[in-house]
Amino acid sequence: MKFVPLKRPDDATILADIAAVEKTLETELPQEIKAFLFEAAGAYPEPSGFSIPPTPWQEDGDADELEWFFGRSDGPYVRDVEAYLGRVPNNFLPFGTDGFGNPICVAFASDDFGSQVGSVWFWDHERESPDGGDDRTNCYKLADSIQEFLDGLYELEEDEDDEDYDDEDEYDE
Repeated sequence: MKFVPLKRPDDATILADIAAVEKTLETELPQEIKAFLFEAAGAYPEPSGFSIPPTPWQEDGDADELEWFFGRSDGPYVRDVEAYLGRVPNNFLPFGTDGFGNPICVAFASDDFGSQVGSVWFWDHERESPDGGDDRTNCYKLADSIQEFLDGLYELEEDEDDEDYDDEDEYDE
């Protein structure tokens, strides 16, 4: 797995943004998480595929794609974190998103629901509880650690239904 720069801010901006996230969350993040956020800022992973475990509505699980990591130069990472405050569990830090706006999160603190520091979770916004954050019915564990998650990323197979087509051929007369 490699980080491919997309819109990476300069190092000072990334460090200031991580500090702003810590201030917003009123906690100091574990060093492993800060190092990951610094490395991944403004990038996308290659490969980018991951598997969502089986859910009550999807017995076999599903393949998804991590589109990008937060922290791009077109806006501060803290803005993305603030957008999910009170929505994701209180010990979850969103660090990236799939193509449908579902954040991929890392637990920055352990809790009574089974999330350990560094574990990675998929948060399904389509099944978000109106009561907010600590309802875990829309959270699915992807890995026990950031490194395990990154090591497990894989190339997605192109679906025949998703093949690109030439717009000009479509409308030729």
